[in-house]
Amino acid sequence: MTAPSPEEAPGADAAWCLNPRTPEGRSAAERAEACLAEVAADAERHDRDGSYVTEAHRALAAAGLMGATVPAAHGGLGVRSLLDTAACLERIAFADASAALVLHMQLSRGLGLAAGPSDPGSEGLLRAMADGSAYVAGAATEAGAGYFTVRTTAEPKEDGPATVSGRKIMVSGAPAATHFAVRLRIRTPEGDRLGSAVVPRSAAVEVVDDWDGLGMRGSASTTVRFHDAEALPWSLAVRGPWGVHDPRALGGRMLSSGAMLGIYLGLATAAHHTLLTALRRAGADRPGAWLDAAAIRSEQQLAGTRALVELFLSRLDGHDPADGPGSLALAREWQLCRLRSHDTALALSDLALSAAGAAAYRWGHPASRILRDARAGQYMQPYGPAQAAEFVRAAGEGTDPGLLA
Repeated sequence: MTAPSPEEAPGADAAWCLNPRTPEGRSAAERAEACLAEVAADAERHDRDGSYVTEAHRALAAAGLMGATVPAAHGGLGVRSLLDTAACLERIAFADASAALVLHMQLSRGLGLAAGPSDPGSEGLLRAMADGSAYVAGAATEAGAGYFTVRTTAEPKEDGPATVSGRKIMVSGAPAATHFAVRLRIRTPEGDRLGSAVVPRSAAVEVVDDWDGLGMRGSASTTVRFHDAEALPWSLAVRGPWGVHDPRALGGRMLSSGAMLGIYLGLATAAHHTLLTALRRAGADRPGAWLDAAAIRSEQQLAGTRALVELFLSRLDGHDPADGPGSLALAREWQLCRLRSHDTALALSDLALSAAGAAAYRWGHPASRILRDARAGQYMQPYGPAQAAEFVRAAGEGTDPGLLA
């Protein structure tokens, strides 16, 4: 599909998109392309206001994309490949990265639930995700706590569901969430353990209206407080000891967050199209040599980054998360791809801003939003830029530095 840039009309150029490998992935990508105009229509307003992308959420649900990774047996599209998931996210991020981040939350949860034990409760939630009536936001991050030292606590009960208490930050999509997938410190007779549970929204769940981010402003990544909120009994998963770094977590982290590479690639693609739009509009009066050179550099960087991301995600699709040494090597490749994707999105955003000139010095200009969203992407799970660089160094020596502790 060839279409104008985001500045003129939302669309994506298939030559610059990840190519889905399966029929299910191609169906999801086609649905994503078909709803880009709706996704982009209110993006500037939500970015300005820092408000939730409600209209885009509805459009994604109506297109069946909120159930893209739900098995077909439960009413979803049946996407299982991380490459295919990233291809879908890339297309949505081209129109609005906030909407893509919101979609990622749901797609990641669909993959996780589908890979877990079969249970009538989980199957019921998957069916609700597929028909758009359930949206599951991930709640993992806490201020001042690491991945293995979370303080949000689950208290199992003999006579009822476990209750969850604590505070999570950066919960993308929280205003629309019907459920929260929460990383927990679980009290057990043998000592505190790490784990997770799904907590349905209720009066015991407080979504705080405190989001005012620099980028991804439409994601409404707010604080959520749990006040003895009941977890769904089937969802309580007890894992390793609390406070102990477990290198096996790398495999699961890649499965839950690896497809986000598509969001960063979508931002880079949007920046490239914004640059090309500025070049076309400049016409005969444009400083031809500079703009032509910038367009070539942009195309080269985008093509190279896309190839690296596609290769990594293809390898990740065939990876066994239980393979510890293999996970460490692949996680290093993942972080290299993240760093490269972020660098590309930022570099191409800067070229787009320079090409657009003074017109881009407005909050509502596409290049402005793309640049801020690309900067925010640097701090997405699991590492910020400095941590990612340290992980790459240590993993190159065969060591997991335990930065998530």
